Amino acid sequence: MEEGERISFRGRTWFIAVFVGISFFVASVSFSLSSKALPMLIQGQDQREIDISIVLGTNEGRETSPSPAKRAGPWVDTVGETIPSGGVGRLSSSNSTQSNFTSTRMKQCFPFNSEAWLSSEKIRNAEGADLLDASFKLLLPPSSIRQQMYDEPQFQAALDETLCLQGSHFLIGWKNETNAMHSKDVKIWTTRIVYLAIIFHQHYQAWEEYNHRRETASESCHDTWKFLDLHQNDYECRRAKFIVIPLSDSGLGANFKLAAMVALKASLATGRVALFINNFNHTSYRWLRKPWTLASCPRRDFQCFFRPPSPCVLTHEEYQNAHMMNRTEMRSLFRQGNLPQLDNERVVVFMPNFRPQREPPRMRDRLFKIGLFLVKQGLLPDTTIVKEAIRRINTPVDERAIAFQGDDELAGGLLLYVSRPRPEYLKKLQTMEESLLAMQDKFMPSIGLPIRGMLFAAG
Repeated sequence: MEEGERISFRGRTWFIAVFVGISFFVASVSFSLSSKALPMLIQGQDQREIDISIVLGTNEGRETSPSPAKRAGPWVDTVGETIPSGGVGRLSSSNSTQSNFTSTRMKQCFPFNSEAWLSSEKIRNAEGADLLDASFKLLLPPSSIRQQMYDEPQFQAALDETLCLQGSHFLIGWKNETNAMHSKDVKIWTTRIVYLAIIFHQHYQAWEEYNHRRETASESCHDTWKFLDLHQNDYECRRAKFIVIPLSDSGLGANFKLAAMVALKASLATGRVALFINNFNHTSYRWLRKPWTLASCPRRDFQCFFRPPSPCVLTHEEYQNAHMMNRTEMRSLFRQGNLPQLDNERVVVFMPNFRPQREPPRMRDRLFKIGLFLVKQGLLPDTTIVKEAIRRINTPVDERAIAFQGDDELAGGLLLYVSRPRPEYLKKLQTMEESLLAMQDKFMPSIGLPIRGMLFAAG
């Protein structure tokens, strides 16, 4: 039986419930879902790099090893450690000629990856040709699309991955907008921008790998892919740092609001990439070892139903060496918005306490800067309403209300990102949607559906 084909009754029930709730929520005409620019640097003809350090005023994201074009001899990883050209694992061969050939081919096909990562066991992302394409499309520098922004915008494919009803304001409302500044349109645009900014945040660290694979695909590299048993949705993200959480036995709403969305907020504040990990037996952290009870496919984790939260994939060793955050560190994270004492830790793990959390400082500012970058790069319309929506992201909010209700535009964008179903399930849900709505003579989005503490309302 293939991965994802078997769905538990409980998982299917919650999945459909959330689909209906989110769909009606974002379809409502009155809903309330209450990095300096990120320049794209062109290095040479075929190599593009997103330098987020220029945005945030830090060294985050800067490459410390030589550029691929200048590398020679043994590879040097991002912290300056020399990696033997023979590699490790299956690449260590008694036949020196075969080993050297393989190492040379790896450098040619994977100049942005370390041999250690290429040859190590990993917790892979789910397979599927179209799982990540729309998200990476959002990062592609626009060319002729810039002049045809309102005919085929790059962001539309990313919006279409959500659970929103087909034809909803969130998906296509921008097509009918006028110059009038309606508060409803501003709120919806704010939610769109938050959603797209999270896609950018969770994917840009894999950009150079993706772009190289896209532009230099060859038959010889395909052979190397097979030799290394690599999957198309797996990227190393060498310069990224990560914050990892497990999901729990609680209901889907609680896992989304009090775990996954909390992890995304923490990742935005700290500049780390958020990953959701369960059913990993090669670790001493018992919560990571535990399968996710809401999923019954062989993976027994978040990706049984939903798209990978990021293209970045870590090795078993990186999870084994991860730092488990204590209560003091978690409290500091949400009060200060950073983890200076853990700057040298590539991977940190925390177990959500499944209680409402305050917004960590710096989170909204990062979303704000990414929104400005998307406009500057021509990836979003440079219009008054879009600029107002971006400004709204940084508008002061009632922190207590947000913590307990989670119904602002930011929470809506986070929820829509977390709940993106895999393509095969999205297609099934859309078929169900069409069947249900076909039975309605006069359909009006006027349903309120509480799901484990999350209220989705439309009216």
